[in-house]
Amino acid sequence: MKHKFFNVPVSDPVNAEAELNTFVSQHRIAHIDRYFVADGANSFWSICLVWLEGDSALTGSLLKRKNKIDYREVLNEVDFALYAKLRDLRKTIAEQEATPVYNIFTNEQLAAIVQM
Repeated sequence: MKHKFFNVPVSDPVNAEAELNTFVSQHRIAHIDRYFVADGANSFWSICLVWLEGDSALTGSLLKRKNKIDYREVLNEVDFALYAKLRDLRKTIAEQEATPVYNIFTNEQLAAIVQM
């Protein structure tokens, strides 16, 4: 995973928004953090994107398929065991936060983490 940082000024966001939108359209974004920095006329949004690169088994055609992926077939036995533990942890966190599990991590993201 890699990180890319953007600052989008409130007073004139057009160029920064265009750069951000271009980057997002060309990369597989795994996570976004955004913070508003209040500094009067110099206020801006600070945005950190975490993006995936490389040719893992889960990028490309498998992720673009409309059919459900069977991770028992995609991952080896050891990786699938870790994937299952991460799914259980994700479920616990989602229940504590009262949010759907996919808001924590998607299955594709969990499998990519295991493969890294």
